[in-house]
Amino acid sequence: MNETGNSKTKSILLFFVLTYIISWPFFILAALAVQGILPAELEYMWYTGAAAPLIVALILVYKEKKGEGVKNLFRRAFKIKISKKSWYIPTLFLLPVIFLIALVIIFFVEGSIPNPPLQFWLFLPMLATFFFGALAEELGWRGYVFDPMQDRWKTFGATMILGPIWVIWHLPLFISGVIPPGTLIGVIGLCLALMGIEIFHTWIYINTDKSVFTVILFHTVYNVCTLFLPNYVPGSGPLITGSTILIIAVVIMVIYGPRNFSKSANKS
Repeated sequence: MNETGNSKTKSILLFFVLTYIISWPFFILAALAVQGILPAELEYMWYTGAAAPLIVALILVYKEKKGEGVKNLFRRAFKIKISKKSWYIPTLFLLPVIFLIALVIIFFVEGSIPNPPLQFWLFLPMLATFFFGALAEELGWRGYVFDPMQDRWKTFGATMILGPIWVIWHLPLFISGVIPPGTLIGVIGLCLALMGIEIFHTWIYINTDKSVFTVILFHTVYNVCTLFLPNYVPGSGPLITGSTILIIAVVIMVIYGPRNFSKSANKS
């Protein structure tokens, strides 16, 4: 491995180590609060931890490229223009369709569909929270670390490495129930779902001119679906939904080509 490759690998590893070091103490505080071991108010500390990917990305970008690098990173979050605008259709509507497909399966398995966690009148007030939460994650995971990972391990390799790292990062929140339902089936379902979402993130990213904005939107839509559709209430729903997301993601990856996640790239 040459010096440039070594430098990229060190930056990648440093990003992951710092992200975990900064975020997990807040996640653990929130987990202990949900379990009643610490005051309930500390549950919301996990929001601070969730900003760790952005915080670490800003630190490392400033170290590497100073203020101009920080500006460019934020510009990527709001770069709306993409060459194929039709890609906004799967970005915004694919996940709701998948969640509804999963709900049909849940109905046949459970015999009923439970009520969603949040009422729909909260949709607009929560939308900004979902968007900026996704931004805080994806400017780190996608805006900073994915490109050097792709250079080092190609598109498929980078996705298969980043996916489990992203899933494991969430585990304190899943296991404790900070992110419900907090059951064994729920944890497994959420892990399957996030691995599928990571595949979708790469697929969207590659096919929208490496737009971080579209990935942020896709992530936002996922968060909206989890709280305004009843797929993740206790029962078989999380496992069915997570499996459905992952299966469809793998099918799409195979159709588009796991090497590049893009038909046009495969042709060239």
